[in-house]
Amino acid sequence: MAERPTTLTLTTDFGTADHFIGVMKGIVLGINPWAAIVDITHAVPAQDIAAGAYHLSNAWRHFPRGSVHVAVVDPGVGSNRRAIAVASGGHFFVAPDNGLLTPVLDLAEEPIREIREPAYIRAAPSPTFHGRDVFAPAGAHLSRGLRLERVGPPVDDPVRLALSSARIEGHTIHAEVLHVDGFGNVVLNVEGSHLARAGAAAGRRRLRAEVGGRAIQMLVTHYAAAHGELCFLINSDGRLEIALPGGAAARLLGLVRGSPLDLDVG
Repeated sequence: MAERPTTLTLTTDFGTADHFIGVMKGIVLGINPWAAIVDITHAVPAQDIAAGAYHLSNAWRHFPRGSVHVAVVDPGVGSNRRAIAVASGGHFFVAPDNGLLTPVLDLAEEPIREIREPAYIRAAPSPTFHGRDVFAPAGAHLSRGLRLERVGPPVDDPVRLALSSARIEGHTIHAEVLHVDGFGNVVLNVEGSHLARAGAAAGRRRLRAEVGGRAIQMLVTHYAAAHGELCFLINSDGRLEIALPGGAAARLLGLVRGSPLDLDVG
C-alpha cells in the first residue's frame, strides 16, 4: 500500500470533552502516519443520524479527490447493524449502515462493502466503541491505498434515510427546516432550483413567508444587505436560509429542525 499523504476526515457525535476523538486519531496514525486528519465536526447532536448526514453531505466535496471520510453517529453500536465502506464521487466513506451515508449512496462507483475482513479492524472489537475498533482502522487502511473490495463482501441493500424535499404547488413552496446553525440561521430544504420552478426567476425574485405573526419578505445576496432585518438568502451550500443579522432568526421565530412553513413566490 502507498505511503503518501492522504486526507482523512472525522465526523461524529462524540463531542470533545472525552478522549474518544483523540483515540480514533491515534489508531489512524498508527496505521497511516502520513494521514492528514481533518475534523469536520464532533458536535452532531447525540445519536442524530440525519444531522450527521447533513453535515457530511455539505462538507465532503470540498476535500481532495481520494479523501477518506470516517463518520460515526451510531446509536446501534454493538448490535447487528453493519459497518460499511463506500467509494462515491471520487472519495471513500466509512460509517455504520444506518442511513448516515444516504446523501452519497447514489453516487457509488463500485459495490458498497460490509467491513468484515479481520485484517482491517482491531481484534476483539469493543461492542461500545466501533469508532476506534472498526471505522478508524478501516478508514486508515483505505487512506493507505487499500482496495475497497478487500474490506468485505458486497452490500445490496444499504439503509437509507427518508430525506425531506420541498414540495411545490403553483407559486407556493411547502418547505421544512432542515438545520439551525450556530448563528441561529434557519436552513430550509429549498434550493435555487425550487425557487426557479415556483417562479422566482431572475426578474421576479419576490419571496414571502409569515411565521409567528412576523413577515419575511426580503431576499438578499448577503447578510449585511438586510440591515439587521429578517431576510431570506441563498447560503454557501446552495440552500435557502432565513437569517436575522445581529440576532438569531430561529429563536425569534420559534423554529426548530422539522418545523414546516410555506413560502409564497412571485
